[in-house]
Amino acid sequence: MFKVKECMSKKIVKAKRGTPLSEIIKFFKENRFHTLPVVDEEKLIGVISLNEITAVFKPHSAEINKLLETVPFIDSVPETELDINCLTPEMGILVVADELLTKRYHTIGPDKSVSEAFIAMQENNTKMLMVTEDGKLVGIISMFDIIYALFKEKGVIK
Repeated sequence: MFKVKECMSKKIVKAKRGTPLSEIIKFFKENRFHTLPVVDEEKLIGVISLNEITAVFKPHSAEINKLLETVPFIDSVPETELDINCLTPEMGILVVADELLTKRYHTIGPDKSVSEAFIAMQENNTKMLMVTEDGKLVGIISMFDIIYALFKEKGVIK
C-alpha cells in the first residue's frame, strides 16, 4: 500500500499571512482547488476556503452567530443576504490572509499509509488533508489523489 508521500500533491499554491484579498480571490478563480493553505515561513498556520471569503459579506462573524444561537429567547439567527455594499476597492489590499484564515483543518504525516489518510478523511468528514512534517507544509492529499493512486496501482490507468 502506498504512503501519503507517494501520492500527495507536492506542488502547493499557498498564501502568506499578508497576502491581500485581491490575490486570494484570483487564486480561487484561476485554480481548481477549494482550499488555500496559509503559511508563516513554511509552517502551516491555517487555511482559507470559500466559506471564509463569503464571510466578508456577512454582518456578523460565525462566532457571534454561534453566541446569538445560545441566547434562550432567540429562536433563530436570521439568514442574511450578501451585503455587497460593504465591498470597497480598498478591501482588496487591506483585508489579508491572516484575517480570513481558519485553524480548522486536518493534517497527516507523509509517512502514514494511504489507508490511514482515507480513514482520517472519513472520520473528519473532509476530502483533503494537509501533509505536514515538523509543522511545515510539505504537501496536500485529497480523496482524488488516493483514488488515482489505487487506479494506477491496479492498472486501470497508466
